[in-house]
Amino acid sequence: MLRASFSVLILFILVLHKYLLKAMMKKLAVLTFSIFITLFANAQTVTTFAGQAGSASTGISTVTLANGKFNEPYGIVFDASGRMYVSEQFGHRVLMYNPADGNLYPRVGSTADPANGMNANYINGTGINVRFNTPMGMAVNSNGDVFVADMLNHSIRKISKFTSAGSGQVVTTYAGEDQNGNSVGDYVNGQGTAARFNSPTDIAIDEASGVMYVADAFNDCIRKIDANGNVTLLAGTPGSFGFADGAAASAKFDLPIAVELESSTSLLVADANNRRIRRIDLTNLTVSTVAGNGSTGGTDGSANAATFSSPNGLAVDAFGNIYVADGRNGQANTIRKISNGQVSTIAGKFNESGTADGQRENARFNFPGSLAFNAAKDELYVTDVLNHTIRKITLKPVADFSTFSTTVNVNVEITLEDKSKNTPTSYLWEITPSTGFSFTGSTGNTSQNPKVTFTQTGTYTVKLTVGNVYGSDVKTVTNYITVSNTGGNAPIADFNVNRTKLSPSDTLVITDATTNNPTQWEWTVAPGNAQYVSGTTSTSQNPKLKFTQTGIYTIALKATNPLGNNTKTKANYIYVFPLGIETITLDELVNVYPNPTSTGKVTIDMGRVPVGNTLTVAVYDINGKTVYTNTLQNNPGTLEVNLEGRAKGMYFVTVFDGYNKASKTVVVE
Repeated sequence: MLRASFSVLILFILVLHKYLLKAMMKKLAVLTFSIFITLFANAQTVTTFAGQAGSASTGISTVTLANGKFNEPYGIVFDASGRMYVSEQFGHRVLMYNPADGNLYPRVGSTADPANGMNANYINGTGINVRFNTPMGMAVNSNGDVFVADMLNHSIRKISKFTSAGSGQVVTTYAGEDQNGNSVGDYVNGQGTAARFNSPTDIAIDEASGVMYVADAFNDCIRKIDANGNVTLLAGTPGSFGFADGAAASAKFDLPIAVELESSTSLLVADANNRRIRRIDLTNLTVSTVAGNGSTGGTDGSANAATFSSPNGLAVDAFGNIYVADGRNGQANTIRKISNGQVSTIAGKFNESGTADGQRENARFNFPGSLAFNAAKDELYVTDVLNHTIRKITLKPVADFSTFSTTVNVNVEITLEDKSKNTPTSYLWEITPSTGFSFTGSTGNTSQNPKVTFTQTGTYTVKLTVGNVYGSDVKTVTNYITVSNTGGNAPIADFNVNRTKLSPSDTLVITDATTNNPTQWEWTVAPGNAQYVSGTTSTSQNPKLKFTQTGIYTIALKATNPLGNNTKTKANYIYVFPLGIETITLDELVNVYPNPTSTGKVTIDMGRVPVGNTLTVAVYDINGKTVYTNTLQNNPGTLEVNLEGRAKGMYFVTVFDGYNKASKTVVVE
């Protein structure tokens, strides 16, 4: 193995940090780790903004964004002009995307093929002559200068502001190691390059004051760099990891890996090994916990009960919502949101990795690293480290809607169903012409899913405007609804099946028996352990299914024609047995109690018997005489039979479904 991915890097950090670094000589352990890296060196809409999943960068030229590649991108930040800077923690360089021309530029750092690992070094200069060693989080000041946490060079590097694509950007050391500094990290306060860090991983800058805050990860503390470059301790106990809120000077962190300013008086910290989000009050110099209880997991809910796996990145929007990139080494791989004391997962699925774009839990990440807001567009960007991509999470809603049938009859109610993305909070429906219809069912034009009844024939255009705190969106479909006045009736849904008892190897064939000329069908199977086969779907007239699990299933059909719709539900209709025993008798499904009975009252429990077939229930005395009979068109679940007043002794109970018979005995005392 010629190199270690950053997931391995972080895991190695955590293991050494918690079990080796503090148990042995910390400097020696970090030195060993540094040599190792040099040699081998996670509901919104998610899309891939840049990069090609699974393909690391080797190119050295300026390319269009569509053709761009990255090599384990980690840090990400936007300048005031919307230019996006990305640091490659394994490529050891910083690239820039310029929206003005759509190009991706390698700006500073080695542009040689990073697979050989030889581009990791410590050299100041201009453009491709510069060398970094695992550049991580970044920040931009009010002048447009970019600052980089150069992790394994244990320094804060400064990239001069961008002037033009043809002009190189100059890299200098702002704080931490100079060219002759030691290479294993340390803890020293002081001016500029006289200070020492131990694997700094992120930076936050107060643009108004020029004050910088640094996540000094291996020193387990947060450092402050004032506008004059003087480095001091802000919070934490250098050299002593742990968890403690309270006064900043006595608080403890365990691998603080990211920082983000909420305001000029409040700094957030992603405390990775403590699996918490912490807050530093910059006025009172106190530390508190925002979210996370310290346990490992992906539980949403109240902030003090929620769990994180390994919070890596932080971002804050204009409304005070906090976003967290959570996950490492195949764990979590989610983007979380903290708002009003609640934690929720807005993208990704806990403990599942991948490259898929999509909505909320359908999206997949493979080690989400840093986060950055593009405030001009209210879009959240994520460095998807091991996918080698930059992902975009759209927070502004996207309007969309549908209805089950766009051809209806007068006086037939339809539902306009909201299909919008990105959690809209407001809805406005407009239908033109503005007459000839009414909202029904206690709904109105601001309902999410309004019901509408048309009273005049013609074609109607439907427009939906949705909004949330990030903006609004509109969808209009011209001549969407066609209303006619034809004779006839709405459908009456019904259906039959080839069998109600089967095994997972059998195919269930459903035959539509709806009357009044349905034109659309919508089938629902619950629970959802069924697959449509033979080219059929949930909207086929006569679908075919196979079941992946044994159990009892309910099937429903919603049938529609221009005159309306109707739903038929057959609860507990299909019984799927284990392979080889689908022909068992009803004896296993019917129970009689109490047995014996002292009151003469007997309950026949048929709750596990599939519905749909007529059931004949009979009770016989010891001489074979019928003392009770009942024909049931629908399975009631339980049936009470009163044998009070009859002779004491044994009675026989039978339940027949047209195929099988259950036989039980009961004693009347």
